[in-house]
Order: sequence, then structure tokens, then C-alpha cells
Amino acid sequence: MFSKYREAQLPLAPPELAELLCKGLLDIPQAVLDTMVYVLPKGDYAVGLLDLQPALVRFKNPHYYIWENSQPAHVPHEWWPRSDPMTPWWFAQPSQRPGLQEYTLYEAIFPLVREGQLNSSTLQSCIDTLQNNITPTALALSVVDERFVSGRVFDWRLIHFLLDGHHKMMAACHARKPITLLSFLNINESVASSQWLERAIQVRYQA
Repeated sequence: MFSKYREAQLPLAPPELAELLCKGLLDIPQAVLDTMVYVLPKGDYAVGLLDLQPALVRFKNPHYYIWENSQPAHVPHEWWPRSDPMTPWWFAQPSQRPGLQEYTLYEAIFPLVREGQLNSSTLQSCIDTLQNNITPTALALSVVDERFVSGRVFDWRLIHFLLDGHHKMMAACHARKPITLLSFLNINESVASSQWLERAIQVRYQA
């Protein structure tokens, strides 16, 4: 994603940012924030370094796949409106879905490349990194989605569009290791009321 910025005078050059992410972030350096200002759409953002354990979800169409956080954040049950039980990603193959838990904020990570485009050597290198107890960091533009499906089922999600880290995310699935995600939550573009947007920020970005 950073190829068109290679000639720009950014606070961090693309190779420098990539190196930091590969080593893994323990906090969010100001230089990273200053660099992402040039890359992201204009708007208001909540920024968080999120821990997650990705689980691969495949669809009937072999070209489509996503990841879900298999350890979703629990939320106070009194927040939840009266509704039918939610089935996450009901259009996916049920046997491939992580287990359903009540009173949780589900997170989905959407890839921007097909699985067949992933490089096997790079993937193995990321697996080796994780098995050496190094936790790399992926990068995402995120939104909050909230709706009543068919007026009956309440669906509230944190959606991450993966900008960098496809190999890292897939490697974490294979190695069954956690990974961190530097998430820039776009407040202006989220499809959620202010109440559920603020609750998502409270649960995941201020925890």
C-alpha cells in the first residue's frame, strides 16, 4: 500500500515503517502516527494497538475469506438490547466459524488480496517469527458497524480492513499465535450510532 509514497518525504520511509511493524509495536510511536496522517483518508480517528487471535473463515466461494478475532471482547450484558440471538457471518460455512459467545463485540478482519496471492516463503518466514516469540503488528483502517438485521437480530461489529500484514495474519492462524493490530478507527465513516461507536472505543481502544 505504501508504494506510491516511496518518493514522498514522510516522517518514516515505507521500509522503516515496515521494519517497525515486522518487529512488533509495544506502544504507538508518534512518528508512526505522523506518517499515517499522509496515508489515511481525512477524518477523525480513534487509534489503538489491539491484541487479537485471528481465526480463518472460508466461504463457499473459494476466492472469499476473512479472519475473525477468536477471542472477542466481552461487554456488559446490560448494554445489549432485546433481540434474537446473533449468528456471526451466517453466510459462511458454519463448521468454519469460531464459536458463538453472548455479549461480545465481534471483530472481522477483511483482506485486500486473494489468498492465492500470498507468497509461501514470506508466509513461512512470518510463522518462524511468531514461533520465536516475536509478535509482529499488522495495520488496518477500521469502522464500527451496528444494525438490526430484519428488525429482529442486533448485529454490532468492529470491522478492520487490512492495509498491511496479510502474511502476518495468516501466519498467526497457522501458528496459533496472537498478533497485534494497529487500528485506525474512522469515526466519520462508521455505520453506527454515537452510542455504539463510543462503546466500541471504550471496550477496545481504551481498555
